[in-house]
Amino acid sequence: ERIEKNLLAGEYQTGAELIHDMFQGTYHAYQVSPDTFRLIQFFQQTGAVWNLDEDLRSSLNEKGKHNARVSRRIYETAVELGLIHKYDVYELQDVLYGGFIGIIQFSDIKSHKTGIRSDHEETEEHLFRRLNLMEKLTIEAMALDKRRRP
Repeated sequence: ERIEKNLLAGEYQTGAELIHDMFQGTYHAYQVSPDTFRLIQFFQQTGAVWNLDEDLRSSLNEKGKHNARVSRRIYETAVELGLIHKYDVYELQDVLYGGFIGIIQFSDIKSHKTGIRSDHEETEEHLFRRLNLMEKLTIEAMALDKRRRP
C-alpha cells in the first residue's frame, strides 16, 4: 500500500524503480518471518489449508487476496503512467509471485545437507542473488522510463 501511495503521488520516474520496490516489498514480507511464509505455502500446496479452522482459513485467504488486489492495481496504474509494458495483470501477478515462491522453495531444497539445515547466512545469500537476478530480468522485460517518452 505504501508503494501504491508513492505511485499515485508521482514518486516513480521509471518502471525499474517501481519494480525494484515491488520486489523489495515481497522480499521484506518473506524476511520478516520466513518460517511463517514457508508454513503457509506448505498448507496451500498440500491442500491442508482446507482442513484448517474456517475462520483461520478465511483470514489467510483474505490477506492473500488483498495483497494480490493491491499489486494488480499498482501494475494497472503503472501501465497507465507509462512505467511498464501492458500485460494481463492477473497473469502478471501469478507469474511474478509464482517465480518468487519457486525461487524460495528451490533455495530451501538446495540448502539442506545430509538432512541438517545448512548455514543460514549462506542460504540467504544464495536466495538473495537468485531473487536479484529475477528482479533484473523482470525490469529488462517490463520497465519503461517515462522520462524518455515524448
